[in-house]
Amino acid sequence: SSGMARFAKVVLFSAFLAGSAHAFTGPASFLPRTAGRVAATPLSLHMDAALIVQNKGGGHGEIGFQLAKQLREKSLDVTLMQDSATKWDKPPFCYYGELEQAGVEVLNVDLSQPDHIQGALQGRSYTHVFDNFAKNVDTVSAVAGLARSWGVKNFAYVSSAGMYEGDSPQPMTEFNQNKQTGQRSVEQYLESQGLPYTAFRPQYIYGPTTNKRDYLDWFFDRV
Repeated sequence: SSGMARFAKVVLFSAFLAGSAHAFTGPASFLPRTAGRVAATPLSLHMDAALIVQNKGGGHGEIGFQLAKQLREKSLDVTLMQDSATKWDKPPFCYYGELEQAGVEVLNVDLSQPDHIQGALQGRSYTHVFDNFAKNVDTVSAVAGLARSWGVKNFAYVSSAGMYEGDSPQPMTEFNQNKQTGQRSVEQYLESQGLPYTAFRPQYIYGPTTNKRDYLDWFFDRV
């Protein structure tokens, strides 16, 4: 059904992120060229701790929400650091009680302030970071610096396919020509810092708890 298709789209993506220990062990057609910096041996997630840095957007919020659930199912300690500018009465953020009941720690932090990020994470350490927030170097540098000090196994960055040139040949691959966007600068920065990282470039994000469902439901019903 159309509902199941919508559900599968985001859950498969978040499951892929959650299963990144296995996904990062070899090349994949949708991973950027720089993903080759990632260690070539399998990365165990057992007894590891994950930090999700989460923006206020509904689409990205769906990724973070489903990802946190998937990681908890893998018995990780999960901290979701949520941008304080979030509209908490909107989905998926209004469902965060489900995450807390599952054992996810939710931090309400002003992610525009690096000192607030550092204060919230003081004395903590994580093996995996999932950045679902950064839009440019300024918004990634604080978390990236902490990730380096923790010696993370991988830094997964939810980038954007908006960096590709509009006249890119179809079907598109990660090797198509791209322009210098904020998200591309984040990828380059992570590379320059020597972090083991993987960048994902989604085209469009939707799922069962995204907050822009009216027109999507109408479209899929029409299809």
